[in-house]
Amino acid sequence: MEGVDLSNRALGPLSAGRVTSGHVLTRREANSDDALVDANYATQDGLQVNKTIDVGGTTFTIVGIISAPQGGNPPDVYIPLAKAQGIGKNGSASLADDVDTIYVTAASAADIKRNPATNRRRARH
Repeated sequence: MEGVDLSNRALGPLSAGRVTSGHVLTRREANSDDALVDANYATQDGLQVNKTIDVGGTTFTIVGIISAPQGGNPPDVYIPLAKAQGIGKNGSASLADDVDTIYVTAASAADIKRNPATNRRRARH
């Protein structure tokens, strides 16, 4: 599962995908229980647009099927970021400590400085 920021779809996992059925998540769906599913996952599990899927104890309606470029390892399900952040807070399931990727934008590389402990760049706050 991946939470996506619908205010900037040009950044992150949806930027390179192609919707093959249904529609891409829109800004007005930012707080909805709508989801996109990866085309391979949909085929494997017999999923299609207007069916539902359970993610962390929340039922989402599939509004689109998305095909990611070859060579990647796409998530099975894409849901709005606000919903992803709230999963497990009110239900019995918990996705705590499952965040492994965060996408950020910077106006310039000069806005990003190196973390001396890891020798990796980090965005300034």
